Amino acid sequence: MVNQKPYISICIPAYKRLEYLSQLLVSISQQTFKDFEVVITDDSADASVGEFLATFECAFSIIYIKNPVALGTPENWNEAIRHANGEWIKLMHDDDWFASNDSLERFVSLAKENPKATFLFSGSSFIRKGDKFGGVHISKWQAGLLQKDPTNLYYENFIGPPSVMMHRNTKDVWYDKEMKWLVDIDFYMRYLQRYPQFAFTKEKLINVGYSADQVTSHVFHDKEVVVKENLLLFQKQQQKLLQRIWNYDYTWRMMRNYNIRKLSELEALKANPSVTLPAYHKQIIQVQRHIPVSVLKIGIASKILMTFSYLLSRIKK
Repeated sequence: MVNQKPYISICIPAYKRLEYLSQLLVSISQQTFKDFEVVITDDSADASVGEFLATFECAFSIIYIKNPVALGTPENWNEAIRHANGEWIKLMHDDDWFASNDSLERFVSLAKENPKATFLFSGSSFIRKGDKFGGVHISKWQAGLLQKDPTNLYYENFIGPPSVMMHRNTKDVWYDKEMKWLVDIDFYMRYLQRYPQFAFTKEKLINVGYSADQVTSHVFHDKEVVVKENLLLFQKQQQKLLQRIWNYDYTWRMMRNYNIRKLSELEALKANPSVTLPAYHKQIIQVQRHIPVSVLKIGIASKILMTFSYLLSRIKK
């Protein structure tokens, strides 16, 4: 019998990649903490995931949903959460997996040690083709920035991808289906603005797999995705994001790297044509358009010019 109210719902948005999915499910089967359910929403065009699950032997319940129409990223994540019954949501991408047998137990301990927290996260290890090449764990300074204002994540996602995080099953904050590149930090900002109590551990409880077929790998160099989503994020957060110099610096570098030199180019990238461009973006273009690209590519020169532009924007404000 399926537990109607498990402590954790492990939500897996699946898309073909059976080798990755198998690795994740094996890591789940090895967890010492057992009060969970697994929800798999399948966006595959074929029946491969369903056929694989029919033969996969496991000692835990799986709620399997085959989407009749592919929902795409991240709406397939939302679909898994919609079917979740647990007190907590543990979203796991199918190419990530638990780093040790007690990873889930450590998340539970973190929740019980911090009963007011609704948002938990751990450190992570990045793995490509079996080799570790880095990871994320938050510093004390970054934790202070996050506590002060979640929009500080704009400069750097020092939480990590969604698989490192667990949140209460509130079903009132969702991943924005209009986003792919900034979808995780957009969710973190909005969730923590509504539910500001969080807790974390620097322990690397999650292995994050990296491969060429990930969505983020495809959109990294696509300014129509990256810049459009940045503008959409600004639409939600208003001018607040760029009131800090490190966030202003991020946008300065984005405009430089994508060589956006005219307001008309930026206008064309807006998700909503009726929304006015942020004043800070206009300021950056107005400064950068008068500077040779060769100069902007010189690190120290670009940093000095950015600082000048930021101070000018604050004076105008």
